Amino acid sequence: MINKPLVSIGVPIFNEEKNIAKCLENILKQTYNNIEVIISDNCSTDNTIKICEAYRKKDKRIKIFKFSKNLGQGKNFYNVLKKAKGDFFMFQSADDWRSSNFIKENLDYLVKNKDYIGSSGIAIFNNKEKNDKQYLSLKETSHKNTLNFFKMKWYSHSIVYGLFVKKKIIKFLDFFKSDNYLAKDWVFNLLIINLGSFNFNNKTRIKFGSGLSVKKNAIKLQRSKFFYLNFVEIFVPIAQALIDLVKLRHCFSTKSKIYIIVNLIKLSLTINFINIKRALF
Repeated sequence: MINKPLVSIGVPIFNEEKNIAKCLENILKQTYNNIEVIISDNCSTDNTIKICEAYRKKDKRIKIFKFSKNLGQGKNFYNVLKKAKGDFFMFQSADDWRSSNFIKENLDYLVKNKDYIGSSGIAIFNNKEKNDKQYLSLKETSHKNTLNFFKMKWYSHSIVYGLFVKKKIIKFLDFFKSDNYLAKDWVFNLLIINLGSFNFNNKTRIKFGSGLSVKKNAIKLQRSKFFYLNFVEIFVPIAQALIDLVKLRHCFSTKSKIYIIVNLIKLSLTINFINIKRALF
């Protein structure tokens, strides 16, 4: 690669003193070095910022932005994407790990394949790789991509945490302003795979910490007051996801819209069934 485009890495954090050092070490050990690391701190109350500042003194590629009060997870994601100056962008959670070749291999692919919107690695959950064939098939028609997505829905974090062509996703910047909700990452992932082809590079790996999309964690968090924002969401846990999909309906074909809505309603019913079962037994 003759020209080395700038890659922006957005790290939204809150009280991550146990993870942030390992996270930054992992980023700085990437074999591709033309990067900027954008840290957005959501008013942490522990030693997270002190650790980040120590790393910034050693490496000027690290930039730190701090909120004076906690504005919610959504605005933290919004902030790192808004501050990004690179032509390519990726989110990084403090408790995730990537193979050292992650940026280089995925960047090489995107530079050579201009029609692709993003590229990621094979996901690792609980030390087990999820490398089924459907992981390599999100390069069909938008509706076929949607069908394939729902085969891998519980393990789809490697899409939202992939490497993106920034100009192709910046149009959805405002999507991150709202706070987090159940299946928000699914909505973003569905947007991505309906905008263009998405690559899974089997030369790279991304290992996830405690994510919302792992089935048991999603259901556990849905039962907490975090997701019970209003009366409707008690009975329809994915209400906000459906609302956002209606707002973004122009991004999907008619067939895809019907299929997505049906599958999200199935998810809602599944979660409520499990919650009722647990309450009774």
